[in-house]
Amino acid sequence: MPCEEHDKLEREYQAKCRAEISEHDGYKHRSIKKSLAERSRTISERVAAETLFVEHMKNCEICQREGRKGWEVDPRRLMD
Repeated sequence: MPCEEHDKLEREYQAKCRAEISEHDGYKHRSIKKSLAERSRTISERVAAETLFVEHMKNCEICQREGRKGWEVDPRRLMD
């Protein structure tokens, strides 16, 4: 039986990743200051979502049985 919480957290994490990528690519029509603030916000949101997702996998018995492993969240890593 798949872990529903894992699936929910993964969808949220992926949405934050897409938002971060979109913000990185879509800055051309705003001031630099506003663009940098938005990038910082989306990076923070992605890091928070990634941290929840990874910690869930590390601590969830169902995820452990399914062989899911977490990783170290690096807030400096930009999404590609």
